[in-house]
Amino acid sequence: MLRLLVCVILLIYRSNGKSCYVCNSSVDANCLDSFSPHRSPLRPTRCNVVDARFCIKTTGIYGGFVGVNRFCSSFDLGTQCDYVSFPDHDRIYRACVFTCSSDECNRASLVSTSWLSIGPSIALLINLF
Repeated sequence: MLRLLVCVILLIYRSNGKSCYVCNSSVDANCLDSFSPHRSPLRPTRCNVVDARFCIKTTGIYGGFVGVNRFCSSFDLGTQCDYVSFPDHDRIYRACVFTCSSDECNRASLVSTSWLSIGPSIALLINLF
């Protein structure tokens, strides 16, 4: 009986909680737009947000600097990009929000991730036909 209780508690703990990359490039130089998990000191973090179901990555202008922010969320913020301009200079910046729902999915943009998985599939299909 005690073994069963321990197993149930471990299963609940293991299944309860999302794991995302959490960082802010304004305070962590390793929080790059895209990075290799094998070469970066950044590690996924168990989310401490209530009902966290999504990992988010945003890129944009933060405090006058181009930056990246990764975090957990209980809300789906969608996936979209927009161009932003400021009246004090002529540059136009691309600001993006990427929302994903699997663990550790906010390492790179969804576009990069999907091309990494689609590329080998296309090569396999070409070789089959």
